[in-house]
Amino acid sequence: MNPREVGGSAKFQFVAYHTEKYVAGARIDDTGEIRCSLERRSSTSRWLESRLKQTPTPYVVRDILLRVTETSARSGFSWAIALLTVEAIVLAIGLDPLTPIHFLNSHRVIPWLYGFFFLRLLLSFAISWDREAMAYHAAEHMVHDAYAQTGSTRLANIIEASRIHSRCGITGLVPYEVFKFGSLVIAAHLSVSPILALLAGVEIANWIDRIWGWHHVPITSTISRFLQEKVFTAPPDETELLVAKTAFDQLLLAHGEELVA
Repeated sequence: MNPREVGGSAKFQFVAYHTEKYVAGARIDDTGEIRCSLERRSSTSRWLESRLKQTPTPYVVRDILLRVTETSARSGFSWAIALLTVEAIVLAIGLDPLTPIHFLNSHRVIPWLYGFFFLRLLLSFAISWDREAMAYHAAEHMVHDAYAQTGSTRLANIIEASRIHSRCGITGLVPYEVFKFGSLVIAAHLSVSPILALLAGVEIANWIDRIWGWHHVPITSTISRFLQEKVFTAPPDETELLVAKTAFDQLLLAHGEELVA
């Protein structure tokens, strides 16, 4: 299994890894036991994802289609239609969850936008500022790094691994917010649709990530390492590492690989 093809995510007492075919997760239940889950991604979503990667499909459109397809496979067609309807309404009225669009038709709003931009970043930090959530995030990175560096998920190797991941989603946090902020400023100056400006800003940031990768840009890479070390991760304990290890081991077994004792 190619480590570069493995994505991961971590929440409170939960870690998940995914590849093109499978999604494996592990969590701590109320009794303190580690519970595993393994799902095979639907053939429809895998086919759609492969086709979308081969075409210049806008990032937002691709994201919506994939989430709707996954929802249909997991929860049924009616839930997928409901999700698609909500997404369509959001795009139609130009609503960003934290952006009061009706204020964006005046040049006087520019100073307020600067404050709003930093408020969004502070909210992102505050939401993640939980030691246990940060520790699970670090554990997710460390198991992935141990496998990438040694080809195994031995606990000894995981403990020595890095909790900083070059392709962590945090790497794109600042540039994406900067592009979104810049698009709102342009929308306010030129009196254009804020939602169109936001979509354009996100699309430009995404194409830069596709072509060069934000983790290859020195300034964003440096900021990402700093944020991961100081804000979004914390040293995990053995239990948190075991949860992440269990999830990754499930993924390895699903791909027919033997676990290294």
